[in-house]
Amino acid sequence: MNKIKICTDSTSDLDKETLKKYNINMVPLSVHFGERSYKDKIDLSTEEFYKMLQTDPDHPKTSQPTPENFKAAFIAAEGWGTFSQKRQPNMQTELLRLQWGQLTLKQMAFDLPAGKTARMVQVTVKSNEVKVTHRMTKNRVIVTLAESVKIQAGQDIKVQIQQ
Repeated sequence: MNKIKICTDSTSDLDKETLKKYNINMVPLSVHFGERSYKDKIDLSTEEFYKMLQTDPDHPKTSQPTPENFKAAFIAAEGWGTFSQKRQPNMQTELLRLQWGQLTLKQMAFDLPAGKTARMVQVTVKSNEVKVTHRMTKNRVIVTLAESVKIQAGQDIKVQIQQ
């Protein structure tokens, strides 16, 4: 398995076969036509984009993924994977999924929306709940695991933060 990971955003216009063949992570940008928003290559194909470009009176605008629905690759000393964040009105979910190597964690930190505080934090590692403590520093919640955990490729860590 390769130790090099390639990540790109959706404006690279790489086809699905190339992404799969070279194990490339693609982060979709947001495409906006007027008040309508799409995730590039997820909700809106290249063909649909070009058709709308010709027929829609609104010119498209793009933006980076929002904190409410974010996914990106991460690289650690001994592994790499993906990090995703999903924000809902009173819940924020973080997911670290290891794709290659191994990852050992004892503490994690996540930013919350302005004015929000963590009321309860639940962490599952390899589908098992683990004991944690948490504390707030401004709008950041610091999550400390009772014991260090190590995950291998194909495993994940899920953090749910009730606000």
